[in-house]
Amino acid sequence: MYESFLTRMENQGKTHGQIRKTQSDDIMNQTWWDDIQSRVVYLYDYFHDNEPTTNYDRHPEEDPLKIPVDAKFIITQYETLSRDQVEYHLMFRPGQGDPTDYYENNYHTVWSARFPVGLYVDVPDDEGVFNRWLIVAEQHGNQFIKYSILPCNYFFHWVYKNKLYDMCAVARLRNSYNSGKHLPLYIAIYIEKITISVKSRRRPRPRKDLHMQESVTTAGLHR
Repeated sequence: MYESFLTRMENQGKTHGQIRKTQSDDIMNQTWWDDIQSRVVYLYDYFHDNEPTTNYDRHPEEDPLKIPVDAKFIITQYETLSRDQVEYHLMFRPGQGDPTDYYENNYHTVWSARFPVGLYVDVPDDEGVFNRWLIVAEQHGNQFIKYSILPCNYFFHWVYKNKLYDMCAVARLRNSYNSGKHLPLYIAIYIEKITISVKSRRRPRPRKDLHMQESVTTAGLHR
C-alpha cells in the first residue's frame, strides 16, 4: 500500500511545486464550467476557414475545418476613447495540447512558432455571437499560460507573383500621449510555403493602398 501511495504521488510530480501545479490543474478542470469566462472557441489557420472574408457574426460550428476547444476569455482591462486599445487574453483548459494536424509541420518546424500563436480563433461574445480574433503572443505565468488576442478588424487584399490574395488581420490603434499616434498592422501570410510577417508602425495614410514589402503589395485595405 505504501508503494502504491508513492507511485500515485510521483505521478503528480517530484517536488512540492510540481504536485501543487498538478493539483491546481485538477481543480481547474473540475470547476471549469463554473466560471462565466469559460466557453467553447474554434481554432483554425488561413487555409482552414470556410468564411474567409468575414470577421463578425460567424458560424464556426458549421465549419468542419475548425477545431472546437475549451478556453476562458479573460478581460483584464477596459477600452476607452482616451487610451490605447487594450489586449484580451485566452487561456486553454489544462491538459489540452495541439489539436491540429498541421501546426507542428507548417509553423513550429519551419518557423519555430509556438502553438497556438499565429492562429485565428472564433470566440463567442456574451450573446453567443462568434467573432474572429488573432492570437498574437504568449503570456508566461507561474500557474496557467495565457495568450494575448486581438479582434480582427481589417480585410487586406494584395498581389503576390501576379496573383490576388486576401486575408483578415488586425490594425491596433494607439493614441496615448506617451506612445504617440500610430497604427500597428499585424498579419501573418503563408504563401507557397513562404511566411511573411509584417508589423508596420507607420502613420496611417489617407489613401487605401499600403505597400508592406517589395514582394507583397496590398491592393486594397478596408474595414
